[in-house]
Amino acid sequence: MRLKINILLSVTAMVFLVSCPCLIDCDEDPVLSVEPSATDIIFAASGVTLASGDSAIFTVSTNNQTGWNVSSSERWVTIIDRTPNTFTLIAAANSSITTTPPPAVVTIAAGRPNKSAIPVFIRVTQLPDEPYLIVIPSDTFVAFDAEGNVKPDSNATFNVVTNVEAWDVFHDQPWWLKMAFNFNYAFTLSAEPNTSQEKPRAVTVTVTAGKAQSVEITVTQDAAQP
Repeated sequence: MRLKINILLSVTAMVFLVSCPCLIDCDEDPVLSVEPSATDIIFAASGVTLASGDSAIFTVSTNNQTGWNVSSSERWVTIIDRTPNTFTLIAAANSSITTTPPPAVVTIAAGRPNKSAIPVFIRVTQLPDEPYLIVIPSDTFVAFDAEGNVKPDSNATFNVVTNVEAWDVFHDQPWWLKMAFNFNYAFTLSAEPNTSQEKPRAVTVTVTAGKAQSVEITVTQDAAQP
């Protein structure tokens, strides 16, 4: 009788274990989600924000108690400000207007080697730098007297700052307004004497650098005194 009871209890225990496997392995399958759920992001050339102007901040949710990790395949993408639930991406500044860094893949993973969640991949690219052109001083007005002297409070030498390989200066009256280039970063305007007593002179000088916004300089010269 006692033997029958022991056999019955053993069989019952086996059936219970089979029907309730969580007593053997009660770990849940790991689940991982990342918000925003974008799988492609584009950084602005500055690398601080995305091309949209937003910050690249992501929130990670997982039911896996062993945690999660995030990594980048390229050094120009950096992971900062990691918290238990979030991380932020930034990129190295791209100063080139013609080339971009190789695409990077950011991988977010969670779980153990023998039981892991489906990882999340984010492809990261970056825009080239916008071409820019700056002329200094920014007061782009030059006044000459009739003898060709620069008037007080006026300036005829300009420095050029640009990330474009080549820049140029031109105008349509080269016979009286001359230009001298100082190496590759500045130019100076000079005027021939104006012998006309009736007509002051005026011309627009245009500074260009590739696709950057051009800069115009207004130049005037007095008429000769009677």
